[in-house]
Amino acid sequence: MHDETHACIEFDDACVKRGDRVIWQHGTFSIPQGSVTAIVGTNGAGKTTMMKAELGLIPTAHGSIRVLGRPAGSANKPHRLCAAKLRFRH
Repeated sequence: MHDETHACIEFDDACVKRGDRVIWQHGTFSIPQGSVTAIVGTNGAGKTTMMKAELGLIPTAHGSIRVLGRPAGSANKPHRLCAAKLRFRH
């Protein structure tokens, strides 16, 4: 596939669904570290869904997404736990 040591973001045959509806599929590409990249497309093409998947806010139905060599969203989990603890503090 791609050279993971130099990829900032890497999609490997990623697919995202909402219910039974496929938003996009067969997403296979990488964005090199230090590059400037634009995500463009028509309304409803799945740009925001792609960003949410990169952040780990929505799961992939198939394939994988890695950010800086780690599974998408893995860097967010400690922050979610801290936010949950602060929210329920009295």
